[in-house]
Amino acid sequence: MALKHPVCNWRLSKRLPWAKGNSSLSRLRHFPTDTLKIDRAFISRIDTDADNRAIVRTIVALAHNFGLKVVAEGVETPEEVDELLAIDCEYAQGYFFSRLVDEDTAMRLLSDGHCGKKPSPQMAFKESSLVRSPR
Repeated sequence: MALKHPVCNWRLSKRLPWAKGNSSLSRLRHFPTDTLKIDRAFISRIDTDADNRAIVRTIVALAHNFGLKVVAEGVETPEEVDELLAIDCEYAQGYFFSRLVDEDTAMRLLSDGHCGKKPSPQMAFKESSLVRSPR
């Protein structure tokens, strides 16, 4: 659509910071981090939307190529968990695992061994599901 309307294309290109500043993919290797988070907007419908699945798969592969771990935010369904496991996403957070908890509950869960380092992606999801709240 934008290619058929050069004025719209020009206006759009002024709004989207393609390869400029902090949005450039080339800057990814310069950030002092070991983990990349994927927003819920991409996780949503990953099990039914081929485009979302392809985007998340690409983000995970890119992160792994830079030696980064990946956290999927906003995971809400078992189907999303299955898709994330299939593409080797290491960690996930969201209502599927637990609703928000207060500090005391979080500390208890940490001390009880429900969270922390995991030996494999499957274990990260399986152990996290132990703290899943009832619906």
